[in-house]
Parts: sequence; structure tokens; C-alpha cells
Amino acid sequence: MKPGFSPNQKKVLFFDVNQTLVMRTASFEDCFKETWKEYTARLAEGDDSEWNADHIYRKYRTAWFARSKMKRPGSDKQELQEKALREAVQDTGMAVSKTFARAFFSQVRQKQMGGRALYPGVNETLAALAPRYRLAIISNSRREEVAEVMRHLGLSAYFPEEIWFTASRPRDKKPNAHLFKEAMKALGAAAAECVMIGNSYRHDVCGAWKAGIDAIWVQRTAPKKVPAPARGRKKLTIVRQLDELLEWFT
Repeated sequence: MKPGFSPNQKKVLFFDVNQTLVMRTASFEDCFKETWKEYTARLAEGDDSEWNADHIYRKYRTAWFARSKMKRPGSDKQELQEKALREAVQDTGMAVSKTFARAFFSQVRQKQMGGRALYPGVNETLAALAPRYRLAIISNSRREEVAEVMRHLGLSAYFPEEIWFTASRPRDKKPNAHLFKEAMKALGAAAAECVMIGNSYRHDVCGAWKAGIDAIWVQRTAPKKVPAPARGRKKLTIVRQLDELLEWFT
């Protein structure tokens, strides 16, 4: 598939992180349940359903989805997690303070981090692109999480901290054009000189288009439904693997 733009014009390549560069081999659900079992090993008795990890996780997800639908603009994810966890464990009589909730979810994230790895070919692709283009990160993840990923998986050589663009306010997250415009301004690049590469059609592709930037949609498995091939002047470009970029950018 040929790109829907001229690669020769590009000087800056923006990348998403999760599910674009980095695969998650440990699910949130598994890490939540494992953490819950560790926290309550001495408290739960037998298979008491009130303490059962599967039961607690189901209640947490129900509370999380309910609160997510009602959340106000600017709501903090940590606050929603805390409230959902408190609702999930209320039948156990366990008190959930801010300190407890943050420690609990910090451990969940650490377990998830231990279960992350680079997709095949990522290092080789970035190594080939780095001498020719400016590479940068545009991510909806928390900055602390991006830092952990960069450090843990050795990506800091390609992406130093000053070129991580993350949202300080929820309303600035992709698909809002804010991060894209902030990144272009910081790098002194025009929209025509940039391309966004990410796995989310809504966040990465549509967000980039809003900012006037071309985008490449990373779809490692065939999507159930391919969106309309054009949006205004922008044509949808899809790759299955990241190393396909080398056909156009080297």
C-alpha cells in the first residue's frame, strides 16, 4: 500500500506508545486480581465470594464504567479508580483511603510494566529512522508511565524526555489537536512536514487530521471495518508492521 502523502516532505515522525511501539503481555484484569490477592491473602477465608478476586474485579469494572459515563470534564483518572475500588470492596468492610488506592494501583501498573515488551522490529525500525528524521512521542498515557516505558524498554536513546508530548489536562488528550500543535510548535515544524503513527484510528489518525497532519494507522490485525478512505484531503494509510515504514522513509 502506498502512503496517501509524499514521504519526501516529511521531517518529523510522531509515535504513539502503547500498542504502537509497545505490546502489553499482561492485562489490567490479571494484574488487578494478582494485586488484590497479595493485599488480602491474610484477610480472605477460603473462597469467600466477598473477597474473591474475580468477584471484586467484576464489581470494580461495573463501578468504573458507571462512573466513567458520569465523569465531569477534567475528572482525574486516579480519583475515579479510587471511588470504583471503594465501591467494589464495600461489602468486605475494608476501608479504601487515597493512600491505599494509589499504592494498590501503583502495584497494578508495576505488574503491567513487567509484562510489556517491544513489538518485533521496533528497535531496528527506530534505529534506521533516527538518523534521517526527528522522532517524538505523542501519548495519552501519564507522563510517569511514558517515562517508565522509555526506561524499562530502552527507548530513551530515540526519544529523550524533551520530546515526549503528554497531556497535563484530560481535555487536551488526543483526539484533541492540542498535543499535535504543541509538538509542532516545540519542534519548529509545519504540519506538512509531520506524520503521526499510531494504532488508534480515533485518537491518533483523527487527532492528527484535526491538526492538519498526515497519519499512518498501525493495524497488526485486519480491522473489522475500515473507515472511509478519505477525510477531506487526507487519505487513510495503513501498515501491518512498523518495519513497513522503512519502505517509504529510508
